[in-house]
Amino acid sequence: MAEVAVMLGLTLGGAYELVRDGTIPALKLGGRWVIPKKRFHAWLVGFQEEASS
Repeated sequence: MAEVAVMLGLTLGGAYELVRDGTIPALKLGGRWVIPKKRFHAWLVGFQEEASS
């Protein structure tokens, strides 16, 4: 999660907030959030394309 926060320029709390509200694709496994790399990168590409439109 910390790596994603750094990549997006967010605080760790901000990254968790976006995961909890479904903005960042993630799965909750047990007590931890897991962000699948392929889904995250696909989301990021789509987000960048949206921002440039």
